[in-house]
Amino acid sequence: VAETRSLTFDVSPPILYELGFEAALEWFAERIQQQYGVEVEIMGCDKEIPLGTEWRVTLFAAVRELLVNVGKHAKSPIARVSMKKKQGNIVISVSDKGVGMNPSSRMRGKPGIDGFGLFSIRERLGYMGGRVEIFSKPGQGTCVTLLVPMEKLKRVSERR
Repeated sequence: VAETRSLTFDVSPPILYELGFEAALEWFAERIQQQYGVEVEIMGCDKEIPLGTEWRVTLFAAVRELLVNVGKHAKSPIARVSMKKKQGNIVISVSDKGVGMNPSSRMRGKPGIDGFGLFSIRERLGYMGGRVEIFSKPGQGTCVTLLVPMEKLKRVSERR
């Protein structure tokens, strides 16, 4: 029961709804430090960016998955999360200086080999009108960027 509650709390923490995206990222950064020993720097997360509930939950889930990937696979002592407005987009980047990877093989989502993390992030963001860009080379770290056009920040359900 305790494990289930902990998992539920990690997936959808109350702080995300009560205090917002930035506060939830700060909280999760501490969890990553405790669990994996990876220091997470959070930069430029502006509370004034109007994220509706669906976007807040979707983007938090994506960043959570990316930070867990850093903790499990990157072998990097530090990760950086940045968020900014750029050319009509909300741009959230998660980067590390770890072992890197071959991005094209990771986006296919082969069960048991690569998992579904990056694949599911790309699919969910694509469905909602955003996109994912991955820059990585073996031995040179990874940067995953989530791009959401500002006009897509309206609640997704309003467009259905």
